[in-house]
Amino acid sequence: MDEIIIRYPSKYSCRHLRTLQRRLKVWRKQCVQQLIFEMEGEAYLTDQDRPGNIGNEASGNKVR
Repeated sequence: MDEIIIRYPSKYSCRHLRTLQRRLKVWRKQCVQQLIFEMEGEAYLTDQDRPGNIGNEASGNKVR
C-alpha cells in the first residue's frame, strides 16, 4: 500500500491504508471462522462413523 500511495499520492492516502487494514481484518476473521466450521463438521462426521473413538468422547469439549 505504501508503494501505491507513493506512486499515486493524489488518488490514495493513509486513510485508504487504514480502510484496507480494517477490511483485511474482517476478511481474515471470516476465513478462520469458515475453516473452523468446516473442520468441526468433518470431525463430527468422522467421529460418528467410528463409534468408541476418543474424539467421539471429547467432542463436547470446546475451547472458547
